[in-house]
Amino acid sequence: SAGAGVGEPGGEGRWPGGTHRRQPRGFTPGQLTVHADPAALRAVTRTLRVAGRRIAFVATMGALHEGHRELMRHARLAKGASVTVVSIFVNPLQFAPGEDL
Repeated sequence: SAGAGVGEPGGEGRWPGGTHRRQPRGFTPGQLTVHADPAALRAVTRTLRVAGRRIAFVATMGALHEGHRELMRHARLAKGASVTVVSIFVNPLQFAPGEDL
């Protein structure tokens, strides 16, 4: 199973500086969004970058744990980054039954 979430702190419908801008399709500021299709996530992140947004990316593999949460906290506070993207990937063939799934 694979997926990625995009989230942003801040006022709903507002971009930095309090301005209203057209939102990328599949993205709502301040809300978690889930993208299982890599092409859909690429489209959202491309639109965000074109709009001048900087993205912090956290890649994970296996079950989420406190170490992943710490990486996410750091990403949200990263200087210049206004959007955090987290990929969550679990390859069931890589783990024995009951491990990390």
